[in-house]
Amino acid sequence: MSSGHSNWSKQTEVHGSSGIANNAFYLLTEGGKNRTSGLEVKDGIGMDKSLKIFGRALTTYMTPSTTFAQAREATIKAATDLHGADSVEVQKVKDAWTAVGVGK
Repeated sequence: MSSGHSNWSKQTEVHGSSGIANNAFYLLTEGGKNRTSGLEVKDGIGMDKSLKIFGRALTTYMTPSTTFAQAREATIKAATDLHGADSVEVQKVKDAWTAVGVGK
């Protein structure tokens, strides 16, 4: 690895918090285990459904000042709108956020 790569890592460190939402999205989409918590989301719901849920949450429920806890609630509401409160999709959204350390 070049020294340029380690500098790049340091420069992007301030943006690291966006990785929490990105990781929740990834786990929702693909399933898998969060490296930090060790919690697993079994069987993701796929890119199409994840994009629709996050897209609806972003356009309907979120603002620029939305916290991670509010983002969790927004994506749960969006999944409920699209799939119903008792759907697998809603549970997977909850599981994904819990795995990245946001909510229970």
